[in-house]
This record gives sequence, structure tokens and C-alpha cells, in this order.
Amino acid sequence: MQRRNFLAGLAATATLAGCDTVPSGTSGAPARRLIVLRHTERTGEDLNAAGLARAAALPAALAGEPINAIFVPAKQRNKDSAAPLAQARGIELQEVQATDLAGALFRRQPTGTSVWVGNSDNIAALWEQIGASGDAPLDYGDIAIVTMQGDRAGAIRRLRFGD
Repeated sequence: MQRRNFLAGLAATATLAGCDTVPSGTSGAPARRLIVLRHTERTGEDLNAAGLARAAALPAALAGEPINAIFVPAKQRNKDSAAPLAQARGIELQEVQATDLAGALFRRQPTGTSVWVGNSDNIAALWEQIGASGDAPLDYGDIAIVTMQGDRAGAIRRLRFGD
């Protein structure tokens, strides 16, 4: 019996080792974070030289951040903006429809850290859906790292990239 309990505890420890840290004061659920940013500069529908350069700077800007999933709408400029980060992390981009965006993101990646590379309209809608305070990250190069409290925004840390 003691051996079985020891092995069960060991298995639980090994399982938790692969999870994000558990913030203090929670019920033991792994942390959920959402990194939100707008696609980079474009001319027409395609990224321009400044947008390509800014997109290339994204992996370095998020180098210290754990990332479990990268989501984009079905627009090429968003995919092109997220591609350097996806390639650097070995993560496949996932397309998501903008309807009930927060719900869709959290259903696909219920724990850990997700990145949303969106457009000004769907970022504003997402910001409202999660009840985030302050301005949404709508300027090129703005990044908001949101620590979620359930389905609502908690702490928000802001970064810039590609300047």
C-alpha cells in the first residue's frame, strides 16, 4: 500500500512538473496567461518591410515567456506576423474565428500561455470579453501579457517589440 501511494505521488509530481506554475491563492489550477498583440505593419493586405522586420523581432521580445499555443485569424498578415515566433518555438499556428474569441481560445488551450496575433477590431472585442483594464494593445509593437483569473483578466504586463 505504501509503495502504491509513493508511486501515485511520484506520478502526480511528474505530471505537475510539466505545468505552468500555480499562482498563490488559487485552487491549484495551473496559471492561464494570454499574450495579445496586433499583426505588424502592412501595405494593403501584406506585411511591408517594417512589418517583416518587426515580426522578425517578436521571438526575441518573448524569449523568456513560456508559450503553449499561437492563435491567429485566417488573414495572411496575421500568419506572417506570427510565423517567426511559431518557427522559433516549433509551434504550429492555429486559426480561430473571431466569434466568441475568448471562449474559443480558452477551449483550445485551457491552461498555460496562449498568444493571439489579431487585428484592431478582434483585439478590442477580446479585451472587452476578458474584462481587461486599460487600453488594448492596438499599436504596432505593443504586447500585453495578461494573467487570467478564471475567464477574466487579472494582472497585465506590457512590452514593446521591434522598435
